[in-house]
Amino acid sequence: MDQWLGLADSCGNNENTKKIVDKSKRKRIYGDSFLQYGFTCSCEDGMEKPLCLICNETLSAESLKPSKLKRHLNTKHAESLDKPIQYCERFLKFSKKQKKFRENFFTVNERYMRASYEASYLIAKSTKPFSVGENLVLPAAVKMSEIVHGKKYGDKIRKIPLSNDTVARRIAEISDDQL
Repeated sequence: MDQWLGLADSCGNNENTKKIVDKSKRKRIYGDSFLQYGFTCSCEDGMEKPLCLICNETLSAESLKPSKLKRHLNTKHAESLDKPIQYCERFLKFSKKQKKFRENFFTVNERYMRASYEASYLIAKSTKPFSVGENLVLPAAVKMSEIVHGKKYGDKIRKIPLSNDTVARRIAEISDDQL
């Protein structure tokens, strides 16, 4: 009876089972034609997943089928159904700009923090008071960068936190990390 239902026999040699397993292992890949449904590709955990450009919802990897993408568009974004493909291309361009802006914003903050740690380490090595960071080091660095590179870079250096309390906290964190 198992062979009529397509179930594997005790050895697991049934051909129907092998076909089912092979179908489940097949991975769908993103195609540029999915842009007409308002979707782009998002890579998470090494798998391509469809990302809706309109609502920024990430669907499962199994939803990487044109029929499922079209159903999402019909049910959730019916007003965008009759829009031309240029409409989705604008969304894609905007989302790429937004992603690039977010990446730049967060990496800049990490740079300022790293610079603060490096300056705090040098202040600790010099055995000077911690207030030297905001009273001497930061103003000197701003002046030097304004002279060499212009006022724009001086404004960026002012964002490096070097107050007395910040330097003390950074030095404590560095010493805790040394142990």
